[in-house]
Amino acid sequence: TSQNIDNLKKIYQKYPVDINWRDFEEYNKLVASNRTNTLIYSLTGHNSLHSAVASYEDRICSEDEVKSMQKLLADSLEKGSLGLSFGLLYSPGRFADDFEIIELMKTLQQYEKIACVHLKSEGDYLLESVDEMLNFARQAGLENLHISHLKTDGEKNFYKIDQLLKTIENAPKTHDVFVTFDRYPFCQSLTQLSVIGPEKFLKMPDSQIMETLQNSKNECDNFCDFLDKKEADYFKKVTLVSTKLADYQEFIGMKIYDIAQKTNLSCANLILDLIKNDSINTLAAFESMNKENMERIISHPLCMIGSDETARPLDFSLGSSHIRNFATTSEAINILTKLNIDKSLIIKKLSYSASQRFNIPRIGELKPNCLARFNLINFEQVKTNATFALPHQKSDGITPIDLT
Repeated sequence: TSQNIDNLKKIYQKYPVDINWRDFEEYNKLVASNRTNTLIYSLTGHNSLHSAVASYEDRICSEDEVKSMQKLLADSLEKGSLGLSFGLLYSPGRFADDFEIIELMKTLQQYEKIACVHLKSEGDYLLESVDEMLNFARQAGLENLHISHLKTDGEKNFYKIDQLLKTIENAPKTHDVFVTFDRYPFCQSLTQLSVIGPEKFLKMPDSQIMETLQNSKNECDNFCDFLDKKEADYFKKVTLVSTKLADYQEFIGMKIYDIAQKTNLSCANLILDLIKNDSINTLAAFESMNKENMERIISHPLCMIGSDETARPLDFSLGSSHIRNFATTSEAINILTKLNIDKSLIIKKLSYSASQRFNIPRIGELKPNCLARFNLINFEQVKTNATFALPHQKSDGITPIDLT
């Protein structure tokens, strides 16, 4: 709607597409007209629903506003949306109260659709965040829940893996909800660099963060004071993945700490410059996960493999990717093979699991009347070539088969 389309145009200005669609049907028509080689099946974004009704204001929505969101959601579901995706760590989704989330889940259940969720916390309040979503689903009568990129974030939270998996496995008995999850096979997350700042900025879209910092020296000083309190080692675990600022192009793929050394800036002032002038396009990878936990998660029967990345071309015309964009499949195959997971189950995690879970017909199965797209996998030659410095590198050992 007009309430959020202007902000979306700012966020996605680097893409050569005019954001002029008003509903799910118009979006699908635009995608189809571009004749992409990628099969695209979409969820409805909760942040888009919320901002369409209440913009990006930090407030609780009224009952009438929630009903408006439900109507928008129902319209999307009727026109082909696979479900609803919650991003409760980000604004404006983080402003949603319990009532809003539960009511939207009720609409999903009416259409027998699934809720996907980026949890409010993946670290300090990880277990509480999972319990919260399970309780919401139970109150709404929602039977299917999917957790995006499940992880135990931060060293002090690594021990939570046992309770985390136990809670998910027992959810059908304890909450009458079947829970699945996905994960990429890396221990570096990817998100806007702006999440590194003070709490108040988590409540703003990146366009507003830029405006706030550009118009207030006091805000800039407070921002740097906040970052100066972090240990120097923290910045050795943050990698610059992308930015449109010309002065930093040569440093993409490097640690923030090392970039600061080369530019004679403090880490705080370096980050301030990036966020103040290009918060929208500046992405970073954060090393905060545990390898053993990651392997337990991706090998779990309830897990499917997902890159959680934006599809980008091999060239850098649409920005630089996290390593997981071009390397998730190869890395997952190698890790799961070393863990002695059966090859048929590895392939299932990469294909049929997702199509089955999201009720996508004619995809992921070898049988008549299914859409057949094949890749030839040489398990002995699969190799990941992408790095953070050179992220757009194809992997070896995986070859698409053209049947036309």
